[in-house]
Amino acid sequence: MKLPFNIHIIRRAVASFSPEDLRGEIAGLNNACLHYGAAFFDAGHDETCVIFAGGLEKFSMLTIARHLECNVVCFQDNHRFWYSGSALLPPISEISQLLASGVFGNTRLLFGQSSGGYAALYASKYMEEAVTLAVSPQTFADRDVKTSFLRPAHIAVNIVDDDVVDLRDHLDDGSSAAIRHILVSASEVQNPITDFYWMDHLHAFRMHGSAGVQIGLIQSSTHAAVHSNKAAFAETLRDLWYDPDGHMDHISRLISQPRDENRSVTL
Repeated sequence: MKLPFNIHIIRRAVASFSPEDLRGEIAGLNNACLHYGAAFFDAGHDETCVIFAGGLEKFSMLTIARHLECNVVCFQDNHRFWYSGSALLPPISEISQLLASGVFGNTRLLFGQSSGGYAALYASKYMEEAVTLAVSPQTFADRDVKTSFLRPAHIAVNIVDDDVVDLRDHLDDGSSAAIRHILVSASEVQNPITDFYWMDHLHAFRMHGSAGVQIGLIQSSTHAAVHSNKAAFAETLRDLWYDPDGHMDHISRLISQPRDENRSVTL
C-alpha cells in the first residue's frame, strides 16, 4: 500500500486483542507518534471505521474500537492538531479524498473528539453514507468571535487555528440524508477553565440546521468527555456499527447511562 504518509499496518481486528495486549499495542504506537500519521488494523473486511485523534491523543482513541471486528484506521497529527497538513500527514482535504477512494475499504463510521471531531465532520462530506459521531468538535476559526466577548481574566479561552474550515459552509451543499451526530458536555468547568476553555456549545449549536446534523448534550463537565467514559463510547461505536438504523437509540441509551457521572440527553 503506497500512501503519502507513514502508516503502521496490523493485519488483525482491534477486537481480536485482549485488553492487556491492546493497551500494549496502543502504547507502542503512541511511542512512535512522531513517525506514524496513521495506524490501520486490516481485518480483511470490506468496510471500515475511521477514527481521527484530537490534539495530543496520539493513538489512544483506538481503545474505543475495542469491540469492532471490521477494519479500523486511526489518524493522528501531533504537529498540526486540526489536520491542516504537516510533515506527518497531508491536510484533511487530501485525507478525505483518500478515504473516499476506498483505499482502506468502504467507510461506514467516522469518529473523533475535539479537533478529531472537526476532521470527522469535514471528511463526512465525501462519505455521506457513513454515520459520523463527533464529540466536542471545533467547527470554525473563532478568533474574531471569542476576542469580542467580555470574560473574567482567569478563564483561559482557547482560540481555534485560523486554518480551520467553517464546517457550516463546508457541509451546506451536502446531502440531508447524511447522519452526523455532534455531542457536547453540559459544561467545561472541570477542564479546568482556568487552563483551557473551548466554548464547545458555541461550536456545536451554530451547526444546528446543517445537513444531517443532530446535536446531543452530555451531562459531563469536561471538554474531553470521551476520556472519562471510554467504555460507554466503545459500546456506542459497536452498536452503531452493527445496527446503524438504530443510531439515535444507541447514542441515547448507551451514553445516557450513569457512568463516571456522565449522562446524555438527545436534543
